[in-house]
Amino acid sequence: MNILKELNFNNDKPALFSVYKSDGINIVAIGLKENQTVSKHKTSLPTLLTVLKGKISFSIEGETFELFEFDTYHIPVQIEHELTGLEMENMVQLVQEKK
Repeated sequence: MNILKELNFNNDKPALFSVYKSDGINIVAIGLKENQTVSKHKTSLPTLLTVLKGKISFSIEGETFELFEFDTYHIPVQIEHELTGLEMENMVQLVQEKK
Protein backbone atom coordinates (compact mmCIF):
# COMPACT_ATOMS: atom_id res chain seq x y z
CA MET A 1 0.00 0.00 0.00
CA ASN A 2 1.19 3.52 -0.81
CA ILE A 3 -0.38 6.04 1.58
CA LEU A 4 0.14 8.99 -0.77
CA LYS A 5 -1.72 7.19 -3.55
CA GLU A 6 -4.57 6.33 -1.17
CA LEU A 7 -5.15 9.96 -0.12
CA ASN A 8 -7.52 11.88 -2.35
CA PHE A 9 -6.45 15.50 -1.96
CA ASN A 10 -9.57 17.61 -2.04
CA ASN A 11 -10.05 21.37 -2.43
CA ASP A 12 -13.04 21.37 -0.06
CA LYS A 13 -11.67 19.66 3.04
CA PRO A 14 -8.67 17.72 4.37
CA ALA A 15 -8.28 14.18 3.04
CA LEU A 16 -8.33 11.33 5.56
CA PHE A 17 -7.13 7.75 5.18
CA SER A 18 -7.14 5.06 7.87
CA VAL A 19 -3.78 3.30 7.46
CA TYR A 20 -4.20 0.78 10.27
CA LYS A 21 -6.56 0.18 13.16
CA SER A 22 -6.48 -2.38 15.96
CA ASP A 23 -7.46 -2.68 19.61
CA GLY A 24 -4.22 -0.95 20.63
CA ILE A 25 -3.37 1.57 17.92
CA ASN A 26 -4.82 3.85 15.24
CA ILE A 27 -2.72 5.12 12.34
CA VAL A 28 -4.31 7.83 10.20
CA ALA A 29 -2.96 9.88 7.31
CA ILE A 30 -4.23 13.41 6.65
CA GLY A 31 -3.69 15.24 3.37
CA LEU A 32 -3.86 19.02 3.31
CA LYS A 33 -3.72 21.31 0.31
CA GLU A 34 -2.08 24.70 0.74
CA ASN A 35 -3.91 26.77 3.41
CA GLN A 36 -6.26 23.92 4.37
CA THR A 37 -6.71 23.62 8.10
CA VAL A 38 -7.62 20.94 10.58
CA SER A 39 -9.40 23.35 12.89
CA LYS A 40 -8.86 23.59 16.64
CA HIS A 41 -9.64 20.36 18.42
CA LYS A 42 -8.43 18.11 21.26
CA THR A 43 -7.42 14.47 21.24
CA SER A 44 -8.36 12.01 23.94
CA LEU A 45 -5.52 9.65 22.99
CA PRO A 46 -1.73 10.12 23.12
CA THR A 47 -0.82 11.03 19.53
CA LEU A 48 2.45 11.20 17.61
CA LEU A 49 2.29 13.43 14.52
CA THR A 50 4.86 12.93 11.75
CA VAL A 51 5.06 15.15 8.65
CA LEU A 52 5.50 12.83 5.66
CA LYS A 53 5.26 15.41 2.88
CA GLY A 54 5.38 19.19 2.69
CA LYS A 55 5.33 21.60 5.59
CA ILE A 56 2.67 22.48 8.15
CA SER A 57 1.95 25.25 10.58
CA PHE A 58 1.14 23.79 13.99
CA SER A 59 -0.54 25.82 16.75
CA ILE A 60 -0.81 24.72 20.36
CA GLU A 61 -1.14 26.58 23.67
CA GLY A 62 -0.75 30.02 22.07
CA GLU A 63 2.40 29.06 20.16
CA THR A 64 2.64 28.53 16.39
CA PHE A 65 5.61 26.93 14.63
CA GLU A 66 6.43 25.11 11.41
CA LEU A 67 7.03 21.39 11.06
CA PHE A 68 8.92 20.09 8.03
CA GLU A 69 9.11 16.69 6.31
CA PHE A 70 9.97 13.93 8.79
CA ASP A 71 9.57 16.18 11.82
CA THR A 72 7.59 14.63 14.66
CA TYR A 73 5.56 16.14 17.48
CA HIS A 74 3.92 14.45 20.45
CA ILE A 75 0.43 15.97 20.83
CA PRO A 76 -0.62 16.00 24.48
CA VAL A 77 -4.03 14.67 25.48
CA GLN A 78 -6.85 17.23 25.91
CA ILE A 79 -4.80 20.22 24.68
CA GLU A 80 -6.39 22.25 21.88
CA HIS A 81 -4.31 22.36 18.69
CA GLU A 82 -4.64 23.18 14.99
CA LEU A 83 -2.64 22.48 11.82
CA THR A 84 -2.50 24.13 8.41
CA GLY A 85 -0.84 22.98 5.17
CA LEU A 86 1.78 25.38 3.86
CA GLU A 87 2.80 23.79 0.56
CA MET A 88 0.76 22.64 -2.47
CA GLU A 89 0.32 19.15 -0.96
CA ASN A 90 1.08 18.21 2.64
CA MET A 91 0.67 14.90 4.42
CA VAL A 92 0.89 14.00 8.09
CA GLN A 93 0.58 10.67 9.83
CA LEU A 94 -1.00 10.35 13.26
CA VAL A 95 -0.23 7.37 15.48
CA GLN A 96 -2.64 7.10 18.40
CA GLU A 97 -2.17 4.73 21.34
CA LYS A 98 -5.38 3.26 22.69
CA LYS A 99 -5.43 2.46 26.37
